[in-house]
Amino acid sequence: MTKKLLVLLIGLVVACLLFPISCSQPPQQGSQASKPVVEGVGSAHSGPQENTSELVETEQRGQGESSATSPNQFHPESKPPARPNVRVVVTQDFGSQVVLDKYVLPKKGESALEVLQRVAEVETKYGGGFVVRINGICSRYPKVKKDWFYYVNGILANVGAGGYKLRPADVEHWDFHEWGFNAFIPAIIGSFPQPFLSGYGGRVRPTVIVHQPGFREIAEKLRDTLTRLGVKEIWLQTTLPEKKHCHLILLGTQKFEPVRKLNRNYKKLGFFFKFEDEGAVVLDSRGKKARVKSAGVIQATQNPWGAGEAAWMISGTGEAQVRAAADILTEHWEQLDCAFAIALINQKIVRLPHANL
Repeated sequence: MTKKLLVLLIGLVVACLLFPISCSQPPQQGSQASKPVVEGVGSAHSGPQENTSELVETEQRGQGESSATSPNQFHPESKPPARPNVRVVVTQDFGSQVVLDKYVLPKKGESALEVLQRVAEVETKYGGGFVVRINGICSRYPKVKKDWFYYVNGILANVGAGGYKLRPADVEHWDFHEWGFNAFIPAIIGSFPQPFLSGYGGRVRPTVIVHQPGFREIAEKLRDTLTRLGVKEIWLQTTLPEKKHCHLILLGTQKFEPVRKLNRNYKKLGFFFKFEDEGAVVLDSRGKKARVKSAGVIQATQNPWGAGEAAWMISGTGEAQVRAAADILTEHWEQLDCAFAIALINQKIVRLPHANL
């Protein structure tokens, strides 16, 4: 009996040495220290955070020009911190001023309007189908052509906010801007990696990167970035796809034929950047133009060869400008946050439409 007891005691001592008991306390859910710090667009696309609160408010960020070579706060290779499912962003003047930026755990079946009403003061008209005021910022129509427009995952919604049911990882972006020059801006870039990640209306489409010969390496790097961000089905090719239901990313200089086709219809497609001769012009919200000798651009529209999906243009006046624009998307994509489109001029990111013409 004594021998058995001795063996048991020795076993307990060995177990304690191999598996020491920690005296530290588990972190408290919902505590200030455990709240995520929101800094970039990449944070909007992770799964729900295990948190007792339903709402996380972000710090507001300044907008405007920024250096194309500034350090990347969320490098694509790093894993973004956990977030609640839906991001609600309210801005003015084409994303240049952030009014509200919050992350919300949506209730099952909630509409875009219902989620907006949870985080902001909202006034509607026409039976609730048209939002006219958010946090005191009100439509001025018909005196001034300035109203609220909303996008889901970077695509202009084709239904009223009360009719769009939000889904996990959606980005709901409201912007108050004038529309006298161009009332139709069908897609924006400021919710990247949306719409490639979650699509629109719950329909996730393949992404086709159509690249000019000579840009294969850049196309592969872009594909790798999208893959790291969770995009599943990505194809690379040098010609437009026969498949209609897909998102497009056009990668090439202004002489690349798919880019030329979009450029010819720039106003109808909602662009504020246009190639002219060997240079380009950037536009303000009223259509005033400023010429530049060389520039890169990232802008988006509805896929004119598809069925409502997005078409992004990563282009430039020359090869170097295309590479610089692509580098923004693969290495510094958080700088696109809330933007409608950007031009890269003299190594500076200029948000479009240009505010200082």
